[in-house]
Amino acid sequence: MSNPQELDLKQLGSVLSRRRRMIFIATGVCIALALVVNLLSRPIYDATVTIEVRKEPNRSPITGEAVAGDQWQSDNIAVFTAAELVTNRTLLRDVVLKLKERGLLQMPVASGFAFWPKPRVAATSPREADPPGTAAPGEDLNQEIDWLISITTVKPVRDTRLFNVDVEHWNPATATSIADLLATTFVAAKSRWLANADSSRAGEMSQQMQETRTRIKSLEGSLGRTPSKAPVILSTRLKQFSDAINDLNDSYVKIQTERLATGARLARARAALHDSLADPGQLPIQSETLDALWRDLLARQTELARAREVYREHHPKLIMLETEVRKIRENIHAELAKTVSALDQEYAVLQERERNLQATIASRESKLHEVSDQLAQQTNTQSELQSSRDLYNTLTSRSQEEEASGAVRSPLAQIVGSATVGSKPVRPRKLLNLVLGTMVGLMSGTGLALLQEYLRNVIRTPVDAAEQLQLPVLGMIPRRTQIRSNSRA
Repeated sequence: MSNPQELDLKQLGSVLSRRRRMIFIATGVCIALALVVNLLSRPIYDATVTIEVRKEPNRSPITGEAVAGDQWQSDNIAVFTAAELVTNRTLLRDVVLKLKERGLLQMPVASGFAFWPKPRVAATSPREADPPGTAAPGEDLNQEIDWLISITTVKPVRDTRLFNVDVEHWNPATATSIADLLATTFVAAKSRWLANADSSRAGEMSQQMQETRTRIKSLEGSLGRTPSKAPVILSTRLKQFSDAINDLNDSYVKIQTERLATGARLARARAALHDSLADPGQLPIQSETLDALWRDLLARQTELARAREVYREHHPKLIMLETEVRKIRENIHAELAKTVSALDQEYAVLQERERNLQATIASRESKLHEVSDQLAQQTNTQSELQSSRDLYNTLTSRSQEEEASGAVRSPLAQIVGSATVGSKPVRPRKLLNLVLGTMVGLMSGTGLALLQEYLRNVIRTPVDAAEQLQLPVLGMIPRRTQIRSNSRA
């Protein structure tokens, strides 16, 4: 018993063999159509022109001077940008108008046969304009631009600053002329854009120079109006104030030390003044009067001690000595009160001097800060003036360099040779059309054969017989045995 898959393949081969005539006819028809297309299609030629693009250098926004940039990426961006600008509608509009002036705008118009368009030459005078009822001039111009875009292909050349502009047309001379005109118009537009950019940059630089000159005059006037506030004078005054403040601080420290020492002595003297049992020999204040009184007190106390050994109590001698001792103590107390009063006055004077010094130091520090601020302001003004002068000199030098190099500036885009066109047309591709026609014919013929076989209502297998006749299948007679039996009969 045979494999079902082999049976299906055999049946498929049998079907294709029976329907080979249909397959051959379909293939022949497609090949004939491909031949008709090859014969009736107008040959299309491809004209190519190569354009080299240079990137506009990056410039400083302040001075306009060229600065370094990422050369590799920026070159690629410049090439692809220029390639896109070639098919810009504004640029192509100028190309279309120039083609009209030269009578080279040969566009295909619709005809009875789509594969052989008839050329249409654009009207160059009012008499040759389209009759009433046709498209408006603006619509015609848009259609002409669309047609020019459809026949133009821009291809950047990898890893270079070049790109190719390909123009397809049935007339080789027209294709070459359109390609040359398109490249020339683009290069001229690029040069015009560069000139406009240079002019705009020159105007901005001139305006910036004028603003810088005005700022320089303003700063110079500001410095000239205050000669007493020159940095040299302010620096001298600042040093003087600093030295004076240092001297005042030294004096203040000394007076403060004296005041604190006087205050300590005054406090001890007051404590001794209010303490009646204090020993006069341990007083915190030393003076000649107090020393004399202290010596007298010691002498009288000695005499009193000796007298008490000789005389009894209430003796006139003892009473006299005690009275003298008490008198000396009162004198010591009075002298101590005078000394406290003197210390108190001295403390008040020192305190007043300290306050005056504080006020003087605060005043001098205020003036010091004022002079310091004026010096900083004048220094900043001079720095800004110097920066403005340097910027003005840079702008002047750059402007002169731009004027000197403007005449010899290399263009950003240039044509690498004129347009060239191949000797053989690029379309129609006859061999490709024949191969495609053959393949399409074989596939369509096979499909039609299988479709016709599928739509044919016949019994092909025992299962079909059982389903169609509603009878069981008892057996199958091989085709060869059946043919032999018929031949014997």
